[in-house]
Amino acid sequence: MLGLKCGQLNIGVPAGWPACYGDVKAGIRAAASDQSGHHRLSERVLMDHSAGGHLALLAGGEVPALAQGIGLSAITDIKAYFAGNNRDQKVTADFMQGSVLQKLAQYTLANPSEQPQDVNRYLLQGALDIIVPAKVWARCVVARSGAL
Repeated sequence: MLGLKCGQLNIGVPAGWPACYGDVKAGIRAAASDQSGHHRLSERVLMDHSAGGHLALLAGGEVPALAQGIGLSAITDIKAYFAGNNRDQKVTADFMQGSVLQKLAQYTLANPSEQPQDVNRYLLQGALDIIVPAKVWARCVVARSGAL
């Protein structure tokens, strides 16, 4: 497994979108450039939970050399997540540095459910997860005919 972490995706500068996703991609590039042979991306999985899982899903779709990007109760629809009321959902605007209306293009780029689908991304969801409610990810899965 390729371990990359953006902390708790703390809000503000320099964290947030797109800087944190840039850090994830820089970590992948660094691992890929390792000449020791220990980090062959075709044998590596990028996996994380919630907001980190959101970035793992994006990277899994954008970096075809990765074996997989796996989201554990990942945010699959950041626009819907923004509209939520729990503690974590309320900081989405801080992470994205604006509301959906203010940063629509950025929310679209950051939204796994609006990116091309492929076999490199998988979503695992716990029915009792309260950070990423089932209604947020279920909407994406239904919209994509079960594929994400």
